[in-house]
Amino acid sequence: MRHRRGLSVTFIVLLVGLLTYAGVSWYEQQRVRQITASVLERVYVRALRDYYELINDVWRQLQQARNDGATFSSPLWQSTELQPMGESPDPDHWQIRLQLESMTGTIGFPEDTREASMVDLYLMQGEQSLALVINLQDWMTLLLRDAGITGVDTRLVSSVGGPESGDAIYFDDFFLPQLSLRFDTRLMQAGFHSPVIPWLAAAMAMLVAGLLYLILQQRRHQDEVVLSERMHSAEQLATLGEMAAGIAHEINNPLAYIDSNLNGLVDDLEALNEFIRLLDNASDHLDIRNPFYQQTLSGYQDLNIAIVCENAPVRVRDCINGVQRIEQIINDMRTLSHGGSEGQSLTDINADLPAVFHIIESRLSDDISFETRLTEVPLTRCNPSQIAQVVMNILVNAVHALEEKATPGSLGVYQRIVGDQLLMEIVDTGTGMAPEVQSRIFEPFYTTREKGKGTGIGLALCYKLIREHDGEIRVSSRPGAGTTFSLTIPLRTGDSDNAQ
Repeated sequence: MRHRRGLSVTFIVLLVGLLTYAGVSWYEQQRVRQITASVLERVYVRALRDYYELINDVWRQLQQARNDGATFSSPLWQSTELQPMGESPDPDHWQIRLQLESMTGTIGFPEDTREASMVDLYLMQGEQSLALVINLQDWMTLLLRDAGITGVDTRLVSSVGGPESGDAIYFDDFFLPQLSLRFDTRLMQAGFHSPVIPWLAAAMAMLVAGLLYLILQQRRHQDEVVLSERMHSAEQLATLGEMAAGIAHEINNPLAYIDSNLNGLVDDLEALNEFIRLLDNASDHLDIRNPFYQQTLSGYQDLNIAIVCENAPVRVRDCINGVQRIEQIINDMRTLSHGGSEGQSLTDINADLPAVFHIIESRLSDDISFETRLTEVPLTRCNPSQIAQVVMNILVNAVHALEEKATPGSLGVYQRIVGDQLLMEIVDTGTGMAPEVQSRIFEPFYTTREKGKGTGIGLALCYKLIREHDGEIRVSSRPGAGTTFSLTIPLRTGDSDNAQ
């Protein structure tokens, strides 16, 4: 299974790299083509500007000519051969005749347009005319060199709007509207193209895909660890349930005897105290020299009967409180041992919370503020007393954390409905918990309190009760920064929910 998973991951990473390479390669080709077209457009604009400057210069000199022997020159075209019109046209040259007054002209095509790089340009004004021989390839090479580009083949074509391709770029209306200027851009694009970029992008994409997979695997491992811990807690709760059933059976009966006898002993002590008071009152009528009086007084004083009569009922009541605490622990263990959602009905989930808040408020010192913000919740299938028990246990722990911090603090219970669930947050600014403590707080019998002050059952019971409501309980805490318990409980308001 692990081998197949490794092959799948390798295939996905390679596929990501291949798709990235293809996409970046296409983008790189478009980028190079745009750069090439931009550079060649500047060259084309420069060529047109120089061409029309030449036309203007020739037109001005023709106007100033007085006879056929006049001298013509152009500082822009030192390599241009100016010669009187009338010589035989070269069949390998482009023949362009341009009338300067009307700016109209005609074109004569060379026998082989594929190799023609020379242009015979005949400029005419009235009866005056001038022929210029232009080496198109030298001209374009010069302009391209000024732009920092070499190795571009240039020629004129007669098809206006020539066919676009990946190897050529056309510009229309060069000398006349019937002509286009063609640039072969293969070498030029090769100069701009960087073959390393697609490979580098593919490698980066594969690296990112691999890292994402590792992160997801780590997250999955963490989820598996959390699930394992919860299963371990569930197993402990199941074991605790079995233990609780036996312990409750073995302890409850003797506890009942002790509780009954202690309550009876309180009545006996009160009766005995009353009898002693009667004897004390009766002794007032005896002669103080009477031997019986003296013996009784001596015993009363030596045995500290007054103090005994005062302390004995208090000590018995402390014993009764201890027995009741043991009974509460047994009841909590019984609750832990019970499964399912017994006692749940369609009712108000917040019904018993006000009583809990009253109890907690009575335990808070003046420097601790307590705030509650409950929301109106529709009737839902639940056990309000169990929800109240969960809130009570968490609030009691929060009070202990606030007391241990020994500084002014705050405690709050806040509710809001999120979708079809009730979210309840219990927030305190107490001592907080370290991560290792947070990971174990829902384990049965785990406690950080001093020996004899905590049983470690409270939060384990909270976890079980919330799970019986198909909810979740989470904790977020930092040492010294307080703790937040988040309870998420589904709002099961319909008959279908009840059936569940």
